[in-house]
Amino acid sequence: MLDDAKLTEIIQPVVAASGLTLYDAEFRGSSLLVMVDGAEGANLDQVASVSRAIARHLDEADPIPGSYTLEVSTPGLERRLRRPDHFRGAIGETVKIKLNPGAPGERRADGELTAADDTTATIRTGDGSERAVAYADIDRARTQFEWGPAPKPGKGSK
Repeated sequence: MLDDAKLTEIIQPVVAASGLTLYDAEFRGSSLLVMVDGAEGANLDQVASVSRAIARHLDEADPIPGSYTLEVSTPGLERRLRRPDHFRGAIGETVKIKLNPGAPGERRADGELTAADDTTATIRTGDGSERAVAYADIDRARTQFEWGPAPKPGKGSK
């Protein structure tokens, strides 16, 4: 299988030609997951169109041995954070991070992402303290959407 960097190199021009940006591409099992986004998000028609373009490009270039399933979507409200550029793009957002076993400190780090560089993300936790976390210590990370309070029964709009 191709590594994620090679996948990105192959898919990036196709996504860019569609007017969208490539957020992420990775193999998970026998599926090739491609996440695309746009300045104003991406609608279903745009995702379907870029999905067809990626499929045609991969069929022509045939860079992937064996069979696989292509899945194209948007990253959604709660985006996975896997690379330094993902973390830099999420500065100011609420994040949930789970660290690898044996990483220093608490295993979970939740709060506002305040800084990110090539090796470390910094989170302001609920008590106001800041915690720097090395990417190498992160098992999983994602942004967390803050839902507002539910409307009171009977007080909905008409």
